[in-house]
Amino acid sequence: WASRCPRLIAEISGYGAGVVGLQECSARMFRDLAAGLSYGLPPGKLDQPESQPGLAGYHWADFVAADSKDEALASDTGLAAFVRTDTWKTIAVHARFLRELLFGSRVSGRLRKKLKTQSDAVLLLLLEHRPTQRRVLVANCHLYWDPHFPHVKVAQAELVTTAINHFAVECRQRSGVAAAAAASADAPADAAPLPPALVLCGDFNSTPWSFRFRAFDRKLGLTRVTRSLFTWPADRIVPPLLPLDHIFVSRGIR
Repeated sequence: WASRCPRLIAEISGYGAGVVGLQECSARMFRDLAAGLSYGLPPGKLDQPESQPGLAGYHWADFVAADSKDEALASDTGLAAFVRTDTWKTIAVHARFLRELLFGSRVSGRLRKKLKTQSDAVLLLLLEHRPTQRRVLVANCHLYWDPHFPHVKVAQAELVTTAINHFAVECRQRSGVAAAAAASADAPADAAPLPPALVLCGDFNSTPWSFRFRAFDRKLGLTRVTRSLFTWPADRIVPPLLPLDHIFVSRGIR
């Protein structure tokens, strides 16, 4: 890691991306990356100042429920995101273990028991594009890998969509309260923001030609933009051989 971290910092900086999602990012890795990418910005702070450009860092351990924080800090499959502050304003951040979303789920039996033992999660961010004030909901996830239990990640993919819906509703309710307050202050009637666009990214541990992933891709209603991006393995001498990481976007995002 001591030699790999500087190379990752240089690679991420070289992309010039507005938003970067990371998977399998432990708390220690995040701290090291944030030290090289954030340019003095405090990690985990919402609405970083536009006048201080850099990549604001968010690690999932800072946004899970209090009773899950220790587990998130100890996890090697953590999630993180970096957001360019001169382009994007961070409105809200939340993280959930996917097993927490099983309440009310149709999953039952042995599959439900298996899902309860997993620590895979989703990191959710609501961002506002500073030049246009359009909002984007970004979901960054990591799904379970075991060729003997492929149905686990299928169920987890459904739970990710549940987490996105819950977060979107929560953000919409907050926006409604803010819009009502603005209206009472004689603000324009259209002060409420438009519904956010959606970006879903992460380590799905699935090749795009697998039967289950093709079914998920077809039903999701988003556009997959990573058609031939080979990402695994990423830490070997040989080049990546399989595309296991994917990005989906809604209409209006290029």
